[in-house]
Amino acid sequence: MNKLEVGSWDVLDLIRDNADKNFGQAGDLDTGDALSCFCQVGEDFFELYYSDLVANYIGHFDNEPEMRDAMKERFSELGSQLPEEIAMDKSFLPDDEG
Repeated sequence: MNKLEVGSWDVLDLIRDNADKNFGQAGDLDTGDALSCFCQVGEDFFELYYSDLVANYIGHFDNEPEMRDAMKERFSELGSQLPEEIAMDKSFLPDDEG
């Protein structure tokens, strides 16, 4: 994944609001320190990382499987459950359950 730091949540919001597909978000800035949104724009896959403590960034993935792996880690890290639609996809099951 390639990362680009951004100073404004407005940039992240603009990408999120204009994405072709949103896969879900992990975390919550109201109750935690970070929020991570995963989306697709055209043929590109992104993580939009919002934080109160560290730099915000846009993460760009080479392909969807790479994004899915990062999603599993981020959702686990931020204590969130994968959205039902995604959780039903066997590629999102932990390695020992797939």
